[in-house]
Amino acid sequence: MTTTPIKRSVAITAIAASTLGGVAAGAAFFGPFSEWPNARWTISKDAEFTGRWKHEAHLHDALAGDTGLVVGDAARKHAVSALFGSAVDPKGKGLVVQY
Repeated sequence: MTTTPIKRSVAITAIAASTLGGVAAGAAFFGPFSEWPNARWTISKDAEFTGRWKHEAHLHDALAGDTGLVVGDAARKHAVSALFGSAVDPKGKGLVVQY
């Protein structure tokens, strides 16, 4: 069975933040997957979502040391979520969601 990588950009952002001196410093929400599981992220307990999550190192040389969240079961639904620390009002500023 092969795994399907997802959420790699979040892990890439984590590397960029440490490398470039805090790129994510002004972000309303920053959720790297450097440790898994952790208290911030909640895996759905809904019976519809039966897929298991894996936490793996990225296999690409350009991202040495990068880790990410990976779906562990093909053809199953997966769900994970995290709440913002406070409400975000994008009025007049816009909203960018990047993962």
